[in-house]
Amino acid sequence: MAVDLPLYLLFVDLEKAYDSVPLKNLQKALEHYNISNSIIRAIKRLYENSFSKIKIGKQLPSEF
Repeated sequence: MAVDLPLYLLFVDLEKAYDSVPLKNLQKALEHYNISNSIIRAIKRLYENSFSKIKIGKQLPSEF
């Protein structure tokens, strides 16, 4: 077991943050503040191949 290693946690409030900041702007801001590339890549993966569905009653239409 590894000890004395830094631990990073990321909590994303999708209700308040999702699509409110363009991804390129977010990436530029993170780079400006010298956030590590591994964290930037992890955030970018949150947006890759994402989709949404809205369930109405028992119907679940195709994603958008």
